[in-house]
Amino acid sequence: MIGSADDERITPALWGMASILTVGGFLSMFTSTVVNVALGTIAAGFRAPLGSAQWVATGYLLALFAMPQRIGGITTIVLILSWSHVRTKSSTVD
Repeated sequence: MIGSADDERITPALWGMASILTVGGFLSMFTSTVVNVALGTIAAGFRAPLGSAQWVATGYLLALFAMPQRIGGITTIVLILSWSHVRTKSSTVD
């Protein structure tokens, strides 16, 4: 029945997915903070001016930004290919 208590219950799989996404979002912010805090040490280790070492953080954040779009595109391609495979397999008559 629609609107029953069982329909509104959150499944363990959904809790797991929400937990993974939350931890992933936190870790991406945390690692970008770590890179920014370590800029002084990176600059000293390579004997580079701080302005040059800031490109490390910029490159890291650009790569971090670009990955979800690439993964999303790859996921879309895989889903379309698997859908078309299932569709053609089910449409053949034995």
